[in-house]
Amino acid sequence: PAQVTHEIYFEEVTKVRQALIGLSRQDLLSLPVMSDFNKLTAMRFLNHMLIVTYASNPPLNPIVVFRMVRLTVEFGVCKIAPIAFSCFGAWLASSLNEDY
Repeated sequence: PAQVTHEIYFEEVTKVRQALIGLSRQDLLSLPVMSDFNKLTAMRFLNHMLIVTYASNPPLNPIVVFRMVRLTVEFGVCKIAPIAFSCFGAWLASSLNEDY
């Protein structure tokens, strides 16, 4: 989105939480390796966006993280997945998470 509204933010939070419902630590560690070329390309692109949005558009940054986590849960892990989960963990510990 060009601008992150409260509604968009809430929708993305809901989607990522739904994707993670019922998954244990072991389930996440047992995810298959992401093999779809298009999904790997999307993860690389989102990783670059993660860096850019951190500096230039901070409200968009968590949206990028949520989408990276969802791609990982749905299509498997890749070398970029740990970055997504570490950023998600930082979001969980941050004040941005207080209303969700």
